[in-house]
Amino acid sequence: PEFVVTVVVNDPTMGTVEGAGTYEEGATATLTATAAEGYEFVGWTVAGETLTENPLVLTVTSDLTVEATFAAIPLPEYAVTVVVNDPAMGYVEGSGIYEEGAIATLTAIPNTGYIFDYWIVNDEMMTDNPLVLTVMNDINVEAMFKSPVTTGFENLKGNHVEVEKVLRDGRVYIRVDGQ
Repeated sequence: PEFVVTVVVNDPTMGTVEGAGTYEEGATATLTATAAEGYEFVGWTVAGETLTENPLVLTVTSDLTVEATFAAIPLPEYAVTVVVNDPAMGYVEGSGIYEEGAIATLTAIPNTGYIFDYWIVNDEMMTDNPLVLTVMNDINVEAMFKSPVTTGFENLKGNHVEVEKVLRDGRVYIRVDGQ
């Protein structure tokens, strides 16, 4: 007698299988799974049993349906790590783990009384906020916040003000808060 070996593929765009067909009783059927680009062969399901060898060699003794399972190859993942120069001045949203090629959007959010100044990414200064990065490897980012600095002369007569000397990057600034 002859028996039919049928192969079902979970998603034919992910891969193909050779070796299905009609066989004489006792013959050997060799099923070979070939994954499409970007996919990988996961395994076979034969009579409720999961097998992973490829090719799969079966002795044919009855009609048989074999399921081949393929899956997308996971993309590498990378960390986008953000350090803030002074957490009391602000924070950043958007750090985390991203798949290769994904877009990471970092948003600097200053606390009351402070402003976002710039980013440092790979020793490069950037001022876009939010900052949009394509993730192709681990990325370390530093977010720089500062106190607003008043420059020039202003007429402060009749106003209650608080003046504070601020030392930053070796320079002295005078921070003025009007009330």
